[in-house]
Parts: sequence; structure tokens; C-alpha cells
Amino acid sequence: MQGYVRTKPTPALVAVVLLAVSLQGCVRQNDHNWPNTREVLMLSSAREIEEKFRTLLPAYTDNSVHFSITKVQAETSQFLFVTAYPYTGPAIFSVYCYEEINPALWHLRAVVPIIEAHMAAASFAADGNSVKVICDGEVILKVGSVAAAVRKEQARPVPH
Repeated sequence: MQGYVRTKPTPALVAVVLLAVSLQGCVRQNDHNWPNTREVLMLSSAREIEEKFRTLLPAYTDNSVHFSITKVQAETSQFLFVTAYPYTGPAIFSVYCYEEINPALWHLRAVVPIIEAHMAAASFAADGNSVKVICDGEVILKVGSVAAAVRKEQARPVPH
């Protein structure tokens, strides 16, 4: 008995290969929209954060607002949120959350890509030593203060 060898690919296989190739092209085309995490992980000031995002997000002719910055004071910690609009689609943006660890160090705490929001904006509300990120009226993230927790731990008396 002779073995059976298929000489034509199945339509499903062709579809999967075409989909994979086209998606790979989309990802490569939009790679520049995502800042390299190492470049934005730890920065020295709010001004450096603003300058870094200004250089990382290219100017789009159809969008005059590339990013906005919002500072939020929690009980004993300060946060800075960068709402970035590097995409060409409507209501697609990312929120970068920084916390001031000390006067010379702002640490990236979270990055939230937001897709298909009804409003292309987020708002921020202090809640104790945390900050709530709100989009379309819903809390989508609550970031607690690491700096406050460290200060609290350092203030605790050391048992002898």
C-alpha cells in the first residue's frame, strides 16, 4: 500500500498562515507606538518624564494631543499619570502610572492599554495612599503606594 501525500494545502492552513503573516506585519508596523520599558521605568523628575514622552511619541498630523500629564497627591505619596495617545484609532490610548519614591526617583508602577473606551480619557482619584484610575465611569485600576509602605516599615521600631 502506498502512502498518501497531500500536494495542495488545505484552505484552513492557508488561512492560518495568511492571518499570522498579516498580524506579524501589523505588530511590526506599530512597534514604535510602544515605548521601550527600560527607557521609561525609572526617571529622575516629573520634568524628565514629560521630556521622555515628548521624544518617544511622534507627532501625528491628525492628532494634536500626543499625551497629557496629571499629578495626583495621595495621603503621603505623589503619583504622576501620563495618558498617551500614540494610536490612530479612536478611543485607544495607554495610561502610564509613576510614583515618586524619593525626590530624585519616579518609578513606573503600571501601564494600562485602554481599547474601545467610550471616552478617550481617563480620570484619577486619590483614595488614601492609593489612586484609582477611572475610565468610562468604572475603576479599572487601583495603584497603592509602595513609597508609603516602605516609609511605614522603616518607621517601625526594631525589636531588641
